[in-house]
Amino acid sequence: MDCSLAREALSARIDGEREPVPTHRTDEHLATCTDCQAWYASATALTRSLRVNSVGRTPDLTSSILAAVGVPVPRSRPRRLLRWVIRDHPWRAALVVVALAQLALGLTQIFGIGHDHGGMVMGTEAMTGHLFNESTAWNLAVGVGFLIAAWRPAATNGLLPVLATFTVLLTCFVITDSIAGQVTVERVASHAIIAIGVLVTMMVRRRELHTGSPASHRLPADAGEDVELPDGARYGRRRGHLRGANDPAA
Repeated sequence: MDCSLAREALSARIDGEREPVPTHRTDEHLATCTDCQAWYASATALTRSLRVNSVGRTPDLTSSILAAVGVPVPRSRPRRLLRWVIRDHPWRAALVVVALAQLALGLTQIFGIGHDHGGMVMGTEAMTGHLFNESTAWNLAVGVGFLIAAWRPAATNGLLPVLATFTVLLTCFVITDSIAGQVTVERVASHAIIAIGVLVTMMVRRRELHTGSPASHRLPADAGEDVELPDGARYGRRRGHLRGANDPAA
């Protein structure tokens, strides 16, 4: 056995791999060759030091490498969040602020801070307390609805009709109660939160319609001006026309 074959077998032994020759043949060569003995000792020590020692800290060159090849450098999380708020979705961010204000209003009612309905409705203490609890539950529910709409703008479809109707009716009641002197300025100001929320929700919905997918009845981008459709037909993918495989009419 020559030294190159013996060192190949010893290298495999150090790595825990199968040796290319029988083990006893390698041991016989190692017992008589001082050069291979020295090589084996040095290789074993080097392998042990590489496995035990920790890797030193190296500078992060990601940004410079990406810039050198023309790839945009990814922004940090705070910068991405700031870009999301200021440039991409300012109205959704504003709706989050309104939602937090609405939730804060409900929490102040729960803890009895600065809100007193008195006995302006039904005249009985029990009924007044129940109406106060209903108002608190409504304020919290509206705040959660604003948060959901900020997270999923598609939810504005169901939120807007309810809140817009409520705001119009509430405005009428506030005007009549203010004339009769049955509502305080503080209470009127608290209703401004939901009014602002309705306006912001409308802006979120408007932006969603402008940035969303085009309506199905619009012409595709590659359609020519000479394309004519039959009466009652329109462009777009037809929906709801698929039937189950077990349907006789399928």
